[in-house]
Amino acid sequence: YSETISYGGVFGQLEYSNDNLSAFFQGSVSNQSHQRFDHYDYQSAFEDSEKVNNVGYNVKGGGSYIVSEQHSVYANAGFYSRQPYHDNIYLNFTNQVNPLTENEKVLGLEAGYNFKSQIFSASVNAYRTTWQDRVVTTSAVQTANSVIGTTPVVVGDVIFTSNQGVRQVHTGVELDFVLKPISNLELKGFGSAGNWEYEGNAISKKFDENLNLLVDEEKDLDGGKVGDAAQITWGLGAKYEFLPRFSIDADWRTYDKLYANVATKENLELPSYDLVDAGISYKMLVGKDKLNSVNFRFNMNNVFDEVYLSEIGQSFASGNVDGVFPTTNTSTTYKGIDVKNQGYFGFGRTWNFTIRYNF
Repeated sequence: YSETISYGGVFGQLEYSNDNLSAFFQGSVSNQSHQRFDHYDYQSAFEDSEKVNNVGYNVKGGGSYIVSEQHSVYANAGFYSRQPYHDNIYLNFTNQVNPLTENEKVLGLEAGYNFKSQIFSASVNAYRTTWQDRVVTTSAVQTANSVIGTTPVVVGDVIFTSNQGVRQVHTGVELDFVLKPISNLELKGFGSAGNWEYEGNAISKKFDENLNLLVDEEKDLDGGKVGDAAQITWGLGAKYEFLPRFSIDADWRTYDKLYANVATKENLELPSYDLVDAGISYKMLVGKDKLNSVNFRFNMNNVFDEVYLSEIGQSFASGNVDGVFPTTNTSTTYKGIDVKNQGYFGFGRTWNFTIRYNF
């Protein structure tokens, strides 16, 4: 099959600022036109699907206020009505239009505070984002013979799962700082703590690898954890210039409360992990009046070759369904995770060397 997607829109922004106050407002509206052409499953008279038009828009406004030379505050709010993706408009990989498809709606609120001095600067930010009518699609290889709906499936079959009408709520706080106690030393750090959960129910559909519908049901997701990104992260770093324009640096980061990339009420929590990166940089001034430079950089990621699970696309539990998993049964688990789950390990130790010329 083939497809045609046409897009057009307009965008505008207003800004205002004076010595202490700055504010902005922006907005856009767009139209997307979709049509699918199936050259295989339909007779030629029915190859062209119905054309579907969707209007989307977004608005955002906010401002910041300088309280004093060292202190400032800001707040933003925005709403985004995003058109559905093409593959979610046409039902079950056919020319049939999906009656449940509608614009995804995202409401974002954030507010923060900044502090800045000669040796120390920091910022803290709080946010709340609601994302509803989202479509989440995953796939997995069948690891055992079973029955989905009324259809037998065997080991090796690829099963696709699509959840429609998903609502996510993300809340959290983020902090970062930079400290320069002396001119050639920079210390920095960050931390974030979030609570990202599903709300309500969704329509869940499963397909086999030939895109035949196996099951279509309403699924309770309320309170389930959103996966694919760590909800607790923090780290520290340092950069030291021990010779003019010659510096070394290192960063340590930790990731926790990372869940499987699955829309489910009882999601699987992955083991937490730490990563350390380090590097050496040198900047050589060249050219007339030394205005140009050649920059040399050696960087090593995951210095200690940490072995960690970065993503899992299933949620088979080897014990309690509340996210606490036994580690005693080593024949079926890895760090408490059932080995039936399919996912990805993170990169081991890697390094790169770059030369950049600035002029």
